[in-house]
Amino acid sequence: ELRQGCNINLSLSALGTVIDKLVKGNGHVPYRSSPLTMLLKDSLGGNSKTVMFANIGPADINTAETISTLRFADRAKQIENKPVKNLDPKDQHIADLKAQVEDLKKRLARGGR
Repeated sequence: ELRQGCNINLSLSALGTVIDKLVKGNGHVPYRSSPLTMLLKDSLGGNSKTVMFANIGPADINTAETISTLRFADRAKQIENKPVKNLDPKDQHIADLKAQVEDLKKRLARGGR
């Protein structure tokens, strides 16, 4: 159990490092430093929307852990992803052509300008 707890703490520490790098936006993001961060790579810094739940407890004995969890969740909340709908190249080309047609229709309606 002690070894498992150590591994969990190492993974959470690596996750914290990855989150800090993503929030600050400086340099290489060390996703490969832990199996957990490798698993969460697409969710954290990729092309997706992600939800995180922070489980906290109201008991006095859990105060330090609760504060640590809330700080961690706050850092994670600061990650900014800009997910884009993945389209097949043909679908993307069709969407581009439709946008071009709409633009040309608007230009014609204004008198060709």
